[in-house]
Amino acid sequence: MDYDIYTWNDIKSDFSDNIILGNGASMAVHSGFKYSNLYTETLKKKKIPPEIQEIFYHFKITDFEEETIL
Repeated sequence: MDYDIYTWNDIKSDFSDNIILGNGASMAVHSGFKYSNLYTETLKKKKIPPEIQEIFYHFKITDFEEETIL
């Protein structure tokens, strides 16, 4: 599945009173948003297919944005 990725400059005229924050801001507000916690919750709810779990296991990560796998 392909997705288009836009820079803020490309889309800012579409927003007048909203703010987009990354996960770093979420983690600063509540530790439940840490990547390891998000990963654990998705495992509990069986939202990560086994073949995707293997990728996390292989690279020994729980970070959804880990750059070392690229």
